[in-house]
Amino acid sequence: MGKQNLLVPTLIMGLLLVAPLALAQETNFIVVESESNKDVTTSTPGTRLINEIKLILNPEATIKPLLATVIARTDLEQAEWTVTGPEGTWEYIGGEPEPGTPEVRIRLIQPTIKFKELTIRLSGATPEVAKQTEMTFVNVTTSCHYPGGERPIKELELDHKITVTTAAIGGALQAIQTAKSKLSQAQRVRQDVQAALDEAKREGVDTARYEDAIRLMDSAIRTAESNIGNAERAYEEGNAEAAMAAANNASELLDDAILTGHRVIRGAEEATAWDRLVEKIGITGIIIVIVIIVAVALFLKYRGYVEPW
Repeated sequence: MGKQNLLVPTLIMGLLLVAPLALAQETNFIVVESESNKDVTTSTPGTRLINEIKLILNPEATIKPLLATVIARTDLEQAEWTVTGPEGTWEYIGGEPEPGTPEVRIRLIQPTIKFKELTIRLSGATPEVAKQTEMTFVNVTTSCHYPGGERPIKELELDHKITVTTAAIGGALQAIQTAKSKLSQAQRVRQDVQAALDEAKREGVDTARYEDAIRLMDSAIRTAESNIGNAERAYEEGNAEAAMAAANNASELLDDAILTGHRVIRGAEEATAWDRLVEKIGITGIIIVIVIIVAVALFLKYRGYVEPW
């Protein structure tokens, strides 16, 4: 009898533990079957875009919600929403959305029994932008209240982002990225210059001749770095023309700095190689002179012109 009394609470506790686990595994009530413009990822301001998303019942879902709400939203301007589905299975929350409404909410009627599919059609225009901007083309989420759950569970069904830009904005952004890449290259070349000069000094080369070129190179790198900062600020302020001009100016300075750096490296390496050659020739020359002296002495000795030593 005592064992039976313990068995009931144990079973209840087991069910309480299993139910949330099963719920967590099965809360995927709706899935996106198709999206008409899923490949659209970039656009220009003022472009009219249309997207149609078809939602269907997830065939693998074993638990259906008691209550379900579908929320679709967009960052596009002049948004117009059209929802279609089997009659009597859905309704707008708060009435049919007015043109320009960024969000539409739909209540599924008796989702456990009636829901099969729902199609959401969005038409909207991309806004004017001062810089390259990522925004939401269309986002669809569901809020479902499942049996045994204390609160609704939000599920992301679709999050389609789009990048809005113009040729001028794209050109300015590319110019800034190019200038940044050249800045990194110039800084690496500057390190190589220092390494070449240090090696030359160790070989006894006078590197003072390169000081003016190094000063010009360092000045160009500093000015270019400042211009890149100006370009980024202009870009953030929406002035693509000024951003491109500053970035292009930085690139030109960095091209000159990189060229100067390579010239210094080549000059230092050639001077180092020459000094090594002279040193090698000097040692070889001394050896040759000694060999000649010894050979002459031996010859004279052999001929009897000198006394033996």
